[in-house]
Amino acid sequence: DGANVYTVDAAAVQVYNEQVDDLLHSEHKSGAGDNLQIQNGGIVPGLTWMTCKRPETMIDAFQRARTNIVYAETKMNKTCSRSHAVFQIRITKRERTKGPSS
Repeated sequence: DGANVYTVDAAAVQVYNEQVDDLLHSEHKSGAGDNLQIQNGGIVPGLTWMTCKRPETMIDAFQRARTNIVYAETKMNKTCSRSHAVFQIRITKRERTKGPSS
């Protein structure tokens, strides 16, 4: 599609007890990106989006998010945290800008 340019970005969150945590925040292990607020039916201001120019970058983002998931056992199941992890992919399409005419 020569007429358009596409950008692919990835983000990841963990939802537990109504709290949303940014799994790709660079300071996640220190507690940064925790307890983000959801607005307008799903928008999460301040969420870390990684631009993925190559498939390997997308895989790296997914693996980084997986390592940042926090698990807490319950009485019913030692490996269940009752949390949900969501990996998001955003594809943006824009018209390719044309260079100056000669």
